[in-house]
Amino acid sequence: MGKFLVLSLTDHEEYILSRIMEIIAVEPGFDHIVTSHPCNTLVFPGLELRLKERTAYRNGELISMTRREFETLVYLAKHPSWVFSAGQLYEEVWGEDGENCGTAVAFVPKINANPVYNGG
Repeated sequence: MGKFLVLSLTDHEEYILSRIMEIIAVEPGFDHIVTSHPCNTLVFPGLELRLKERTAYRNGELISMTRREFETLVYLAKHPSWVFSAGQLYEEVWGEDGENCGTAVAFVPKINANPVYNGG
């Protein structure tokens, strides 16, 4: 029989849940763990995206990025294992016709958190 864990955390204790998710993620059978917290945070092993703050942290360190880079990373994080063309990403993130994307998407850098998640 499965086990359930009920945990109540404040926004200031968010790091506890991040650590728990990092531990669970290395267990066999737990590929592509993505959680959405009430405070709008996506957590991957080694990567935390705070949607309200529009900030990203890799292993607890703030990642400096532009608004479009952040939006692209969030879009990819919400679609793990999906493959997108540059035009598709441009349409979703920029909200414009993907045929006119030029090199805009090509210059969004890759961020590799670990082998479980590839945000690039």
